Amino acid sequence: MSMDHKAYVFDYDAFQKELAPVLEVALRANETKSILAFIESNFDDLKDPYEGEPLSEDWEDSLGNRDLQEFADYALTKFYDPAEYLGMSTQWHHVYDKLPRNLQNATLGVALGQEPNYFDPGRQGAYFQSPSLVAANVQLLASIPKDLDLTDDDLESIEEYLSLLQEALGQKLGVYVTF
Repeated sequence: MSMDHKAYVFDYDAFQKELAPVLEVALRANETKSILAFIESNFDDLKDPYEGEPLSEDWEDSLGNRDLQEFADYALTKFYDPAEYLGMSTQWHHVYDKLPRNLQNATLGVALGQEPNYFDPGRQGAYFQSPSLVAANVQLLASIPKDLDLTDDDLESIEEYLSLLQEALGQKLGVYVTF
């Protein structure tokens, strides 16, 4: 299965204040009640994470798993626009394997939760970057060593991702990366 690296400019600070504490408790307890309450109280600010459209009243009818991960995926859209992503797409895995460890980490971020209960709605990884981590990652990726065995496609993929990081940096926002 190929992994599709998608990155979004993300309101990390608001997320940390409003949803992260609720989500961390829900992940530990594997309960959906608090996330569903968050969705209900923020309904007008949420979107379909796959289509980017505002939620309809029957949004739950389209759910497959109806579990904490899926509900939290919808709740998270308060903090980013699902229609506005720019990641490394399926090229990510090819690039990741060629990068030194510190640069590999710059393509991801920090997972939310604790093993085995991480937030991971796509079941292939989900990561967050604070505004300060975005700034550090911009510096890292802007200075990739020339001696790495990167193809033109690899470099283009890195440039696209770097442009998203720079956009987030300019707005003093974070980044959400998911597969």
